[in-house]
Amino acid sequence: MNFADVIKNAMDEIGLDENYQIKSNPRRGQSRTFTILNSEEKPIYIIKFFNYLDKLMEDIGLVNIKKYKTLDELIDNLDEIESIQYQSETIVERILFHRKCFNRYVNACAIESLDCFPSLYYHEKEIYMEESFFGFLIEDFVDGETLEKVIEKIDVESRLKYTVDFIFQLAEIISKLKTHGIVHRDISPDNIMCMNGKYIVIDPGIIKMDDENQATQSMMRMGKLLYMSPEQYFGNSKNATFKSDLYAVGIIALEIILGFNPLETIMITCNNRTAPHEEVLKKYSREYEDDYYRIVEETDSNEQIWRIIYKLIQIEDRNRFESVDAFIDSMKSIEGGL
Repeated sequence: MNFADVIKNAMDEIGLDENYQIKSNPRRGQSRTFTILNSEEKPIYIIKFFNYLDKLMEDIGLVNIKKYKTLDELIDNLDEIESIQYQSETIVERILFHRKCFNRYVNACAIESLDCFPSLYYHEKEIYMEESFFGFLIEDFVDGETLEKVIEKIDVESRLKYTVDFIFQLAEIISKLKTHGIVHRDISPDNIMCMNGKYIVIDPGIIKMDDENQATQSMMRMGKLLYMSPEQYFGNSKNATFKSDLYAVGIIALEIILGFNPLETIMITCNNRTAPHEEVLKKYSREYEDDYYRIVEETDSNEQIWRIIYKLIQIEDRNRFESVDAFIDSMKSIEGGL
């Protein structure tokens, strides 16, 4: 069985009986993705395959993988494979982490009242093909473009408007996530789709959910390096909260308004120094503020926006907003002055 066979079976299962095309997308991270186009060549679905043995197949060996019918059976017998007996615990942890990412993804998208993720149509937790074990799902195609691409096209005069709109919308999204006990942990411009002026967060593969057993390794970095909070950067992703997502919103807001990501600039110019987040704060009230007021007028409301972003990117999460509602109220207090 291969990708095309699995996709055909899935299309039959969900009742897509019209002519369709399968378009392979560039590989991204752990998943392989395909777009399904209808008879009019309009994208309608995204299919994602999560390889549970991603980057582990060489360590385990294809001969050994082929011996077992299920992933659990493979995991239970890893200790018997002589070539990996000293790495088996690490390999098991990584396999379980990959599988948990898929389950998190499915569980989050299946929450009907949570409308900030793409709709899920079908999923299978485990299939064997291409000499590996996969989970796969079918979700709605979001007909828009990533915030990453949107930022590239924003002119200087529109940066403030886009920044404020972005902050408002992401505050509402994080509020919804928090209501359902979810921390995204991977908010970044390439994980945010813009469709008709509305933002949709995608790729909830490394979310943290309150109702699951948190087995994340204590010193694991999770998220995009250029947007992750200090606690995630220093390996404390298992204890991330909504405040960690707020940090990412603050960095993205700076990227929109200033035209560059300050964390990226510091990591490049300071040779990946160990505390780039501290350097951002040092520059905030000097260099970055000067850049800000070259773009916007010096008004009370614009000064408050600058203070709000400053609070979002504090090193210690206790110094960020104490609640999402407090964050939203701060933004609403300046709405009339914009």
